[in-house]
Amino acid sequence: MVINGILPMCKSLQFGIRMCLFFVSTSFTLNSALGQYQIDTAFQLNGASYAVFKVVIDSAVLKGTSIVDNSKRSPEDSLFPSGLQAETFAVTGCIVDPNCKPLGLHLSSGKTRKKLNLGTGSGNFYELTNGVVVFTERQSIIVNSRSYRQDSTHKWGLQSGPMLVDSSKVNPQLRKESTNRQIRVGVGVSEASGSQTLIFVRSKEPVNFHHLASLFLYSFNCKAALCLESGSFSSIRLPGVTKSGGRTEGSCVYISMRL
Repeated sequence: MVINGILPMCKSLQFGIRMCLFFVSTSFTLNSALGQYQIDTAFQLNGASYAVFKVVIDSAVLKGTSIVDNSKRSPEDSLFPSGLQAETFAVTGCIVDPNCKPLGLHLSSGKTRKKLNLGTGSGNFYELTNGVVVFTERQSIIVNSRSYRQDSTHKWGLQSGPMLVDSSKVNPQLRKESTNRQIRVGVGVSEASGSQTLIFVRSKEPVNFHHLASLFLYSFNCKAALCLESGSFSSIRLPGVTKSGGRTEGSCVYISMRL
């Protein structure tokens, strides 16, 4: 473990209001056998605090990525190791149906467990533009569902919503003044100098979708970002850190990375 303080998280920040994160964030970078990832357990923006996991995407990281089906609702601690030596990341993966199954697209080991859902209905999944997060052997992809085109290279994938950032713009359906505030988890992707980084976030306080979208776009420069889940089952497990939120009872579906 290499502890670099909070400086790496602050490099991309601009203007005085974000410089204060230097004093309130707890951030460290770890080098695993598969590459480098960064954790910030107290990233703050606009009065809200977030747990943040950033990982540089390469073939080794993607090889260790999977979708974990936990429809039997096993306790989270029985699914993933915890503690200082743990090198597994996990996050609640998507909105599910009453049977604890993904409400939309579910790809597992290259097989389609559930097809893309472009139907209509009520709730966060249907009322706002939703999206897809997909992992191949070479890259990760986040795209709105109507633009998604499945192919044989797509190994793991989930559909959820709403889409927070699309083509480097906040989803125009999201209202800054919305009173729909909940604990939320999301994922975004940024690219620089030919390198791709995934950013996973869990809010520690209730936030609306616009707040979460602004975090991904303005703090992490994400070209695309997706809300994975909202509410009490929104959970994240950080490598080398104890559980960072959510119920003891496990989520129905996880995105997991062995690092």
